[in-house]
Amino acid sequence: MGQVTTSILEMELGLLPFVLELFSAAVVYVYLLKRKRQFWIRILFVCLLVSQSPLCMLIFVPKEETRMETVLFLYALFCVVVFVVLIWGIWFCFEVRPREALYCATCAYITEHVVYCLRILLNMLMKTNIWDDGSIWYFLLHAAIYLLSYHVVAKKMVQNYHYETRALHSVGLMALALLIVFLMSVVSLMHGLGWLHAIYALVCCTFMLLSQRNQVNQLRMQRELHMKEQIWRQNKTRYEMSKETIEIINRKCHDLKHQIEALKGIENTQKQKDVVAGIEESVMIYEAIKNTGNPILDTVLMEKGLLCKENHICLNVMADGKLLDFMDEIDLYTLFCNALDNAIEANLQVAGTQERYVNLQIRKKAGLVLIRLENPYVGEVRMSDGQLQTVKANKDEHGFGSRSIRHTVEEYGGLVKIETENQIFVLRITIPLEEARIDETA
Repeated sequence: MGQVTTSILEMELGLLPFVLELFSAAVVYVYLLKRKRQFWIRILFVCLLVSQSPLCMLIFVPKEETRMETVLFLYALFCVVVFVVLIWGIWFCFEVRPREALYCATCAYITEHVVYCLRILLNMLMKTNIWDDGSIWYFLLHAAIYLLSYHVVAKKMVQNYHYETRALHSVGLMALALLIVFLMSVVSLMHGLGWLHAIYALVCCTFMLLSQRNQVNQLRMQRELHMKEQIWRQNKTRYEMSKETIEIINRKCHDLKHQIEALKGIENTQKQKDVVAGIEESVMIYEAIKNTGNPILDTVLMEKGLLCKENHICLNVMADGKLLDFMDEIDLYTLFCNALDNAIEANLQVAGTQERYVNLQIRKKAGLVLIRLENPYVGEVRMSDGQLQTVKANKDEHGFGSRSIRHTVEEYGGLVKIETENQIFVLRITIPLEEARIDETA
């Protein structure tokens, strides 16, 4: 028993560098993720949990003479426990979904294994042990590979504090490849073929990391293509709405022309007053014109203001449009068209004595542009992962407006928040001012 216990304890001590290497590699893939509140307390808790993980091996220490297969089983058990703790720790400390935590932990394991294989090959080629644990070359090699992995892989895959993991088959494929690598490692240890495993695993792991990066890029390209198609459909719809706006103006001008003609032939004072009142109502169309200081925003508010007036919706605007001068004209037009279209559509469902209104505020605070859009609604509002979900049957044709808003805002480093309470819908958008973004990236 004493000999077996000693070998187990020696193996535990030998595996401690693996734990440090794995968690160091994980830093590469979580560095760009959004941290949860009380982050450092959470990290401390995870570290305490990891420090206790070797105890799980002592539970299975055999009371009789052990075989190599038992030692390898305990080794595998220890690795699995540490890996599970890492997955949970990433989810516990960062604003990610469980599948993203699994993805990060898997990439970290692959990266750690790449360095491990490099150390084996370098020691064999140089016929030395300077790359083993504790040497200066050991730390330099790990630092170099982790830094390279961050710039070549991790930095390319993270977008808006998240990993693109919709393609779950990639995670399954990666898990299968890791299993193959692990089994190859066990076989090589049993038959003394460490060098063969090192070459095989190095090629396999490197290929997996690069293929994952390329797959993420392809998914982003597909998403952008889909978004362009949706924008085309949206612009078509907006064209129809613009035609409706022009028809409103033409109809008002037509009515105004006939009222002026009628006014010329009227001698009765009371009738003249009635006609003049009608003309005044017709020219009230110009109340829809807003002057915010931004011509693009003024154009959108003019267009949507006419629709609001036609549908008896009160449009209230308190906005400093000059704050949005840094935005691209198309982005600005698309953002507010989508937001106001959604607000108008929600108001059209409001019936009875309930007031129809849209309140828009744009102001500056602490280097940020704060946009607040408020409108009433009826029915229910569905949310998923903080995003608005359409309640219409055809989800492919609807619900794109809210996704487009979020995409546009995130392109400028901003945030979107939606609040629904007492049948009042509030859209809050926060975008850093241009100078704030420049200072942040400098």
